[in-house]
Amino acid sequence: MDVLLINAPLSFGPMAKGTAIPLGLACISSYLKIKGLKIGALDMVYEKFGEEEFKNYLLKNHPKIVGISFTTHSRLKVPTIARWIRDTLPDAHITLGGHHVTSAPYDTLKFVDADSAILGDGEEVMYRLCSNIMEGKKDILKLPGLVYKSQIGISSIIEEKAIIENLDSYPWPDRDLFNTEKYNLIFPSDVSVNAKKIEYLITSRGCPYACRFCSAYVTHGGKGFRYRDIVNVVDEIEYLINERKCDGIYIYDDNFTTNEKRIKEFAYEMRKRKIFIPFLCYGRVNSVNYDTFKMLREIGLQSISFGMESGSPKILKYLNKNINKEQMIEAVRTCNNLGIIAKGTFIIGSPTETLEDFRETLILIYQLKKIQPNFIANIGDGGLFIYPGTGIYHDAIKSGILPEDFSWFKDYPGIKINYDVPIYYNDKVEVLFKGASRLMRRYQRRYLLLHNPLQLLRLFKKKIKRIINKL
Repeated sequence: MDVLLINAPLSFGPMAKGTAIPLGLACISSYLKIKGLKIGALDMVYEKFGEEEFKNYLLKNHPKIVGISFTTHSRLKVPTIARWIRDTLPDAHITLGGHHVTSAPYDTLKFVDADSAILGDGEEVMYRLCSNIMEGKKDILKLPGLVYKSQIGISSIIEEKAIIENLDSYPWPDRDLFNTEKYNLIFPSDVSVNAKKIEYLITSRGCPYACRFCSAYVTHGGKGFRYRDIVNVVDEIEYLINERKCDGIYIYDDNFTTNEKRIKEFAYEMRKRKIFIPFLCYGRVNSVNYDTFKMLREIGLQSISFGMESGSPKILKYLNKNINKEQMIEAVRTCNNLGIIAKGTFIIGSPTETLEDFRETLILIYQLKKIQPNFIANIGDGGLFIYPGTGIYHDAIKSGILPEDFSWFKDYPGIKINYDVPIYYNDKVEVLFKGASRLMRRYQRRYLLLHNPLQLLRLFKKKIKRIINKL
């Protein structure tokens, strides 16, 4: 084995069945295989390797290069994995990649015993790194998009992220690298056509919007937001249907519906080839157009998830969402008229949020459920996550919630965390949580997250009025 690709596990428990295969690693594998390299992979989110079993795997396959991909939520397992690799294969080159290391490379290399870190798109940098190592070149680490560790410290030739301009020039993900049966996703119960074999698909990289809490813009935003050609996308869908026998697609773009012209091209190409397949996607409420969404519905759109975040204009402005309640209401109304299930995700715990702001969110959810009774409201009641490089991160540093010398690999007893990630937490947020968390525990599952709560709608109305009157 030339290269072993590892998806780092979470430390707080297994992910729910239905999580996507590591498409980033699958894309890197496809490219490296075309170049003639022998690739192996371990998705340690699902493959529960202990230390001895993991080391035996390394000794059996003896990879020359090991790449570890991880997120902020899985970062705390990475030092242990790297240490196991170093103990077993001291000559192997260990490189790191993914959203977290792209945003915080120097902190990561300081606390993880790895040789390098890839920033941004990994295909080309990983190939050049592997080629140089296997050819024994002395300047193996002098590559754009790579931060490396040497005897004199951590340095890089070019700190900017590696960006692939033409996504269509690279192969589709190597889905055979993973046992996709472990990742099957069942569509929500009220989706009109349930699918039994789901495949995930990415048609773009990044997001053009700079939401204050999100790492997508930090890692692939601005100039880093790129589309694949629609013909190439539909070619892949045909392959997934004909060769992999899937009957449902999960389009995993951060924002699939951003470009109306492109979405129409997608619908046209699908109709031209007479392809109808149930699919889900993510979008923004300010990109919803009746005619465009009608075209998507006709080719299989079953459900769409919108990042709504709050019913308070003040909080929406702080989060830099650039949307408003009227757009949320109109988006759900359009989806309901077309038979598309809408889902809204909401955040609680923004720095300036009050119970009155949260009351506005509850009222908005009720309004949306009145328009579409099976509207799915998902409220994250664990706090506002702080991710490296985001606006929230910089606010947390300025306000003293995180120390100026904060490291993502140190333990800070005074910092509130959830799912191994710090949350924005101060006295004002504590007051909010004390009032809102009680309401969430009591009403979230029974009323806010039900797919089809027609029988509880009147009861919900009475309860929500009672809640609002007490705030």
